[in-house]
Amino acid sequence: KINRVRFEKPNISELIQNYTVVDLHFHTRYSDGSNTVRQVARRVRQLGIGVAITDHNDIRGSVEIDAYKDLLSIPGIEITSREGSHILVYFYDIECLKHFYCEVVQPAMGNDMMSSIALPMKELIEKARGFESIVILPHPYCAAYTGVCNPQFSVARQNRIFDLVDGVEAINSENLNKWNLKCAVLGFNLDKAVVGGSDGHALYQLGKVVSYAEC
Repeated sequence: KINRVRFEKPNISELIQNYTVVDLHFHTRYSDGSNTVRQVARRVRQLGIGVAITDHNDIRGSVEIDAYKDLLSIPGIEITSREGSHILVYFYDIECLKHFYCEVVQPAMGNDMMSSIALPMKELIEKARGFESIVILPHPYCAAYTGVCNPQFSVARQNRIFDLVDGVEAINSENLNKWNLKCAVLGFNLDKAVVGGSDGHALYQLGKVVSYAEC
């Protein structure tokens, strides 16, 4: 595999001529985003890209956009572990996401949608491994404890988690550049997949960071 990270504004119109282009991290009103799925779908169609709606501890947005058959959407969810750190889990089809959510996330839910769930990070990843899924660490380095590279996790615990995941989010438009650089280096050093997503909460952010591939 070839991982290439470009720290520049994506030229969407140019990229879509040769690649499949997806914003892999976007939020809607079903968690802490500003927009409806219909608004997201309209903007995705205008840009000519795909999207993964990854609401916090919720799958309604991902399920809803799956009904737009003219759009490329990747079923996904961003989950807050018991420690407060996040993981992104993507699925090959929407039914698999639904089963995972019903069997793993819902029984462990906190008081509200944005609360931590009852499962610790390692156990959460191991349960996701029971499904056809791709597990990514979003913004592993960031200013808050939502990234796994924080003092709550010893180096040994971090290494065990790194062994379990498929890759890391190298660029996140909500993150500081210095943290994104550290995330990219982490991905390369682990020899894992690196992806990018806007982590957008409003339409103007959609497509600010994308992942693209020849497929």
